[in-house]
Amino acid sequence: MRGTSASEDDRTILSSLGVEEAVADGYGLVVTAQRRLGGEVDQNVWIRTSTGDEFLVKVSTDAGEGTLRWQETVLLRLEQQAPEIPVSRLVRTTTGDAMLSRTESGRTLVVRLLTWMPGTMLAELPHLPGYLLFELGTVAARLTQALVALPYDSFQGSHHWDIRNAHEAVADALPFVEDEADRRAVEELMGRFERVRPQLSQLPSGVVHHDLNDFNVLARWNEQDRLVISGVIDVNDSMFTVRVAELAIAVGYAMLRQADPLRAAASVVAGFNSVAPLTEAEVAVVFPLAAARLCVNATTWTRRTSENHHPYGRERMRHTWPMLHKLASITASSAEQRLRSVCGFSTTTGGVTSEGLTVSSDELMPVFADQGVLTEVDLGPSGDFFDDRSWSDPEQVAAALAELRRDRTGRRGFTRHLSVSMLRTGRRLSTPPGPATVQVGVRLLALEQEQVHTPLAGVVVRADAEVLTLRHSGFGSASDADMHICWRGLDPSVEPGASVRAGEPIGRVRKPT
Repeated sequence: MRGTSASEDDRTILSSLGVEEAVADGYGLVVTAQRRLGGEVDQNVWIRTSTGDEFLVKVSTDAGEGTLRWQETVLLRLEQQAPEIPVSRLVRTTTGDAMLSRTESGRTLVVRLLTWMPGTMLAELPHLPGYLLFELGTVAARLTQALVALPYDSFQGSHHWDIRNAHEAVADALPFVEDEADRRAVEELMGRFERVRPQLSQLPSGVVHHDLNDFNVLARWNEQDRLVISGVIDVNDSMFTVRVAELAIAVGYAMLRQADPLRAAASVVAGFNSVAPLTEAEVAVVFPLAAARLCVNATTWTRRTSENHHPYGRERMRHTWPMLHKLASITASSAEQRLRSVCGFSTTTGGVTSEGLTVSSDELMPVFADQGVLTEVDLGPSGDFFDDRSWSDPEQVAAALAELRRDRTGRRGFTRHLSVSMLRTGRRLSTPPGPATVQVGVRLLALEQEQVHTPLAGVVVRADAEVLTLRHSGFGSASDADMHICWRGLDPSVEPGASVRAGEPIGRVRKPT
């Protein structure tokens, strides 16, 4: 697990010289630089070799050989079944072994070398856009598909972070939580967990990574200035459990630091469901399990910090307690309905709150397959769009818009509903006469023939040259409330009456008029 630097974590198992000697003896590599990283159990060290390559050295003491062999099995399975997922790979020793035994200060240590994954931890990013969270969901689903059928006879056990036993972990640590408001938030969320816990034994099961927290998932900016998942690390907690645990854990940590945690959760769930369709029973437990995992995180590290002042624990709790208070204020039914809606399930027990209807242009799911950062464009008199062109000349305006679309280099522009816009002021309205200066609906500035995807599951109501209308169920306070989204400027690729899943293509951008 990537985490704190050497100045913040006093865990030392193998000395710096010992790391150099182990890498040289076992792998024939010369270490030219190294930096200690944080971690809950292992000593983790980043190294650079004389060839300029980077690796991660993991040093273990208290884990049995069976546990480490299980981790080797998981990594090998991912390498064979899902080579496209950016997961650390084990580097073999010069004799072909997956691990190396060392002795230091009378202790027998196990050293492993893994490929280094580039990127920044999600925990260190100031904002996680919806399209990145959607991708996180797809990565979680692909990990699950690769591991779910892995035989687990060699490692039939549980551990502290087993999400099915969250109630036990919290019960052990809750006495160390002194703040009464914190305790009430945990008790509320764990009460919801207890209500769904009996259902877990009936859900699809298999081996999962089980620890897609925001310290174990990395992202980087690609050539199109778009954030992409660049690495998944730390398979130490991999185990046989309910399949939905993978998604719930990813959802839990994705909600941290988010102003609208349900929106973040919906993005991850939609991504997972687009690759590995969820059952209704699985969707029903996602939010309670995600909240329970964060309860385990907060109470566990509160206990450990109170016992040994662990600096790593303080970092893990910093954003968790505020989020637990926020999650406790969200009703379980509204959370479930929001997640059901992005999976295309009907909602018959209520809907999300009116706040949940706010869908900004870079949230939930990408409208464009290659959507990067969406940038707001000011088409009003206070903006600079019309500084060197006449707003009353349709040809000049059309040429300027075409140039703007071409120059965005992977980005997308948008203008807000009811914003002031001079875009069509050169076209007089017939009744009453006058310029159109207020935009109705959100406008996306896209290139001709770009494919558009629906951000929500729904049913096609109308699809013709004038408008494409989709009905989305499960919104509002009434059980039968629907929301309609009208798309103009598209050549539809769907027919009236068709059901579409979140993320499914619905048409291509028509030539602007």
